Amino acid sequence: MNKAKFLVIQEIEKQLPISLFKSEEDHFSKEKRKIATSIESKIPILFAIAYIILIVVLIMKAPSFYGIFDTTIVQS
Repeated sequence: MNKAKFLVIQEIEKQLPISLFKSEEDHFSKEKRKIATSIESKIPILFAIAYIILIVVLIMKAPSFYGIFDTTIVQS
């Protein structure tokens, strides 16, 4: 969707006396910065990993009355 918007902007700029978007694009290409979408696509993965680690830590610290990893043998 973003690519389509940028193509429309470029088409409009061809009809204008100045190309602001093209100038901005040239500055970013000189700086060799990462594209925001490549960074933004990794954020959900990082959050998923953080939540998995949090859940594992909470399970490992859970009291035995939760019944999780309870290894005690009950004798009657």
